[in-house]
Amino acid sequence: AFHSALMGLGASQGPNTAAAAPKEHIVLSGGWPPRMGNYDFNGYKNGKARFRNKSCDPQTWHNIVWSSEFGMWQIATDPNGKGPMPLYVNRGTNQKSPQLPPSKGWVLHDNANTKKHVRDAGHLVLEFSGKESNKVDCPIESNEIGGNAVVTAVVVGTVISSEHAVPRSRTGAMPPLKEAVDIFRQELGLAHGSNLAADVDAACNELGMDVQGLSVNEKAKKCWEQLQPSTA
Repeated sequence: AFHSALMGLGASQGPNTAAAAPKEHIVLSGGWPPRMGNYDFNGYKNGKARFRNKSCDPQTWHNIVWSSEFGMWQIATDPNGKGPMPLYVNRGTNQKSPQLPPSKGWVLHDNANTKKHVRDAGHLVLEFSGKESNKVDCPIESNEIGGNAVVTAVVVGTVISSEHAVPRSRTGAMPPLKEAVDIFRQELGLAHGSNLAADVDAACNELGMDVQGLSVNEKAKKCWEQLQPSTA
């Protein structure tokens, strides 16, 4: 289904646009180790293919997505490309298949989180692969983003995972507000605000959500739904 959809999208862009190569997976290498590894196709956003690292949890800086809001490709937390603090960005174009991310030209984004936590940006290379990613255990290290402990994985080969170190679940119905906010901080790399309402507003802003007029609980529920793991 992915193959036919991707080929169809490439063909629909006009006679001068080459159809996309049917690649379902991306391998990142050479960059910041905790986010290198395999990324699987995860549908389309703004007419561009989106990819997601499904083997790494907690989920931060784990989507490869085109951001129409910022006019660039991002490796970011927000699956819609609306977050202001991605890990890497790329303003280039994949000349063969414009709906796919480019292989070269990725640079570390200049923001508070990357300045604080990324010591070695390396030289990121993006490659397409038809092989399905495998989930394996690998060494883990504790990293703090936004003042909160986040467990990240150290690369072993090209696959990363820290599934067994997740302290709480973010699937299903939203937990009590305080617990949900703790997860928002962890997932989105947010600092502690003055109160829960401020933290929820910060999460909404990070996810690029329009929540004007909603109550704190309603805002939190929308954030919770946005952060649910993809089943694609």
